[in-house]
Amino acid sequence: SAVSTMCNRLFVRSLWSGRSSSDMAASPQMNYLRLATILDLDNEQLKQSMGALLEYMQTNMFAMHEGFISISAMRPLPLDQYLRLDNQSFRGLEIFHEDYHPDVVRGHGRSKEGFSLFTLFDRTKSVPGRQTLRDWMTRPYCTRELISQRQDGVGIAASPANREWVQVVGKLMKRVHSIPSLLLRLKRVIATHIDWCKLQQSLKAGIDIL
Repeated sequence: SAVSTMCNRLFVRSLWSGRSSSDMAASPQMNYLRLATILDLDNEQLKQSMGALLEYMQTNMFAMHEGFISISAMRPLPLDQYLRLDNQSFRGLEIFHEDYHPDVVRGHGRSKEGFSLFTLFDRTKSVPGRQTLRDWMTRPYCTRELISQRQDGVGIAASPANREWVQVVGKLMKRVHSIPSLLLRLKRVIATHIDWCKLQQSLKAGIDIL
């Protein structure tokens, strides 16, 4: 099912440069051959992963049965750069801890982040900053060079000499909302006037930060 969806609906622009949509629509077999140059379509685990990804995209982003999905390029995720932890160790370290509202059982209420390493380290001022920190702690680097680069970057903001600059940027970051979420709502044509205000506010704050 995943391979069929990819061949009929998913097109990589870099593989179809100079071709029209009609060419792509008429050539699922050719699309299969082109995809096979960058994906091992005989690998069962890869096909299952792609199927899960396509299902997620269709559920949360767009309907794949309506037209084509065209992406710029595909590249492998360098898994050797990231530390891998089994689920038991991940839970034992309490990197994240989700506290559930009592009303969740009845279908009401929302969960929130409880006491965890993430809570102790979280000094972020914006939604994107909080998401970035969560991504860092979900997929930590395991190579010394990359860890040092990240520590150097954090060290700039932690330096006492930059305290005034950090305070100014921190105030501006509070006005920055989740840009990907806003753009997704715009693409799905479900955005409200509040979303447009948040986008305008975020862009203005971004310009001031730069």
